[in-house]
Amino acid sequence: MEAMHCGKPVAATRFPSIKGTILVDEEFGYTFSPNVGALSEVLEKVVGEGKARLAQRGRACREHAKSMFAATKMALAYGRLFLCMKNETHCTYPSAFDESPLL
Repeated sequence: MEAMHCGKPVAATRFPSIKGTILVDEEFGYTFSPNVGALSEVLEKVVGEGKARLAQRGRACREHAKSMFAATKMALAYGRLFLCMKNETHCTYPSAFDESPLL
């Protein structure tokens, strides 16, 4: 997430938690199996694509990160999680809580 906020494409190990939450689009970067050979292949691909393509991917990452991982949005999501843990009426989606003026 930090790299995406800085406008940099991401190269990350292909785990479901990363693929399902961070690299939800191939435009945001590269995934590889957790071994040296796969990492080497991805790095060769990165170099082969060149600076212009990496900059394009970086811009897409930054836009995605701004829309999904902003501090206020994350704080509201955690707040909602804790409310839900305390009272199930806050576990439905969408709710009035989602219409916060902070978003």
